[in-house]
Amino acid sequence: MERAPLVLRANAIAEWPRLAWVARIPTQGRVVELYHGPFVEVRDQWCVEGVWPASFAEGDFDKADLFFGSGLRIRDNQIVVVSSHSTFSRILRLERSNEIILSNSLPALLAISGANLIPDFLGYRERLNQLKLGRKYFDWSIPILEGEIRYTLILNLLIEDGKVSLVEKPDLAPSFKSFSDYHTYLVEQMRALGRNFIDPARKQIFLSCSSLSSGYDSATAAALSREAGCKTAFTIDRARSFYQLSDSGEEIAHYLGMTAEVYQRTPENFRFEESIWAVMGDAQDLNLAIFDYQPPLSVNFTGFYGDILWELGWYHSQPVEELFRDDTSGMTFCEQRLFSGVVQVPIAQWAYRHGSEIRAISALPEMEPWTLNTEYDRPICRRILETAGVPRGKFALRKKATAISDERLWPYSIEAQADFESFLRERYQITWGELILARTSIWVNGFDRNIIGRLRERLKLSPNLTLEYQARPNRLLFHWGNARLVERYQRGLPKLSVNSSDHSLGAI
Repeated sequence: MERAPLVLRANAIAEWPRLAWVARIPTQGRVVELYHGPFVEVRDQWCVEGVWPASFAEGDFDKADLFFGSGLRIRDNQIVVVSSHSTFSRILRLERSNEIILSNSLPALLAISGANLIPDFLGYRERLNQLKLGRKYFDWSIPILEGEIRYTLILNLLIEDGKVSLVEKPDLAPSFKSFSDYHTYLVEQMRALGRNFIDPARKQIFLSCSSLSSGYDSATAAALSREAGCKTAFTIDRARSFYQLSDSGEEIAHYLGMTAEVYQRTPENFRFEESIWAVMGDAQDLNLAIFDYQPPLSVNFTGFYGDILWELGWYHSQPVEELFRDDTSGMTFCEQRLFSGVVQVPIAQWAYRHGSEIRAISALPEMEPWTLNTEYDRPICRRILETAGVPRGKFALRKKATAISDERLWPYSIEAQADFESFLRERYQITWGELILARTSIWVNGFDRNIIGRLRERLKLSPNLTLEYQARPNRLLFHWGNARLVERYQRGLPKLSVNSSDHSLGAI
């Protein structure tokens, strides 16, 4: 007997974040129940919040390699859940005996499923830090009271007859033997992406912006983003430095013909902090929370991973194709982006499976005019930028950073600090003594990381000789962030409206 086709039943929730979604897939039934924010695009057989270099109307994002965002596609009796072609977003799933629940948001999944984090489990940050360590951790898990929630990065999920399997995305990139091969690929894909995110078949088009600093990677991304029609650059005035060095890319934006919006990296400008802490119990990407992304939806081009892919003479025990990282590089923005309506597009991770070929280009004889033979040398970036009209000496004079220090585990803004401490007292009965110890550890850890750490390296001392210490409150930031976001998701649930056309924004 022929089975009835799978049906996607959409429930739009106006109060939810713009790009959040949760799908409940029964192991036996034929109706996939979808709950989604107001700007997720929904059709009869698919839903998507993302961009890819092909026609939007066809909805073939499951067949794309360069796809950024997330989505779900029904084909015959199979369901393909599509992840981003980057490490900066993830698909979460909770498997039960009668259903599989999937989402692009952990707190949304918790709100719909009724599942709970383990209140006294203090190892979430350490567990989730494994996601930075490359492909062998791209199907990972965290414990919850009801079992586990699995994280999938880069890979797609194929669901058939209640069974889940991991599927590699297609590799549609060509071989790269020269700079021209690689540059032509970047330009062609960028132009195709630009056509996709303003496709008239969309109910809501994407606007575009690019993060821009005075270094190599984001400047290269900004230069290339112009091929997709990007004209706006976000830049932060000061680097993370004792000497308060300028890291502004405003002058580079001028040479690229882009409008620069300059921001200050100060605690009062860190908005909606709990959404950053809710991802990994870490806040390295809190600088991404200060930008005024163009409403209602925007694509943000970044240079994340360029330090590994484009650096001349970069060596590590992990192959470049493994997507190994030492830092979060945009990963902790993946909850806040759903509220802000942002899709991250890290250009340096394009065609990452050809990473060794791309890195080899930097050492070719043809790249010698753009090679400085210094400790901070990225010939591919220099050639792209200088060809785009940015003069030598106007960028990448020294390596700087605007990301937040990962040793500080405490909210930054006054409002977030007050809310976190209230959460600790109400949920965990944390004493004032514990709060003082936790706050003190912030400064001790910073001193250990920045001063004593350098001394350890110079004297070649054991890394075990450390003053670093994380008190119990410092380890509860992940719980706090998710608790606050779950409350936001739950507020919208009593107001479900099936197939609603209401496109009001989810408020931050």
